[in-house]
Amino acid sequence: MITNGPVAVRALSFESERGGSNLPVNSDQPPAGRLLLRWKAQMKPLTTDSLCIRPFHESDALPFVEAARESVPSVGVWLPWCHDNYGLAEAASWFAFCEQNASSGSAYEFGVFSTGTNDLLGGIAINQLNRGHNFGNVGYWVRHS
Repeated sequence: MITNGPVAVRALSFESERGGSNLPVNSDQPPAGRLLLRWKAQMKPLTTDSLCIRPFHESDALPFVEAARESVPSVGVWLPWCHDNYGLAEAASWFAFCEQNASSGSAYEFGVFSTGTNDLLGGIAINQLNRGHNFGNVGYWVRHS
């Protein structure tokens, strides 16, 4: 675990604490599909007194749209996906893309929420993974308000 102030970052693990998978594996399913099932089943929100980091849910689409549109003056300068006309279809597409990335193991994107109110505060991702050298990029965006 890496700590930096009040937020702790833990590496994602697809195995149980006992050292092996605690989920049944369907050998007819491709490895990426098995990995997604394990990831979804074992991904627990990372929660502090003030923040919760978790995968996006379908019900997060409208708050995501609202956060994107509100954040155009600050986030939109750096991230072109954040624009005045950002809509529900784009949010749904993004959430599906996040699931595909997790399934393939190519990236892991999460929402950052207020623990007390469940308000969407932004997003964080681990992407551009280099498994040969065991590093990746961490990117984030924070809602304008």
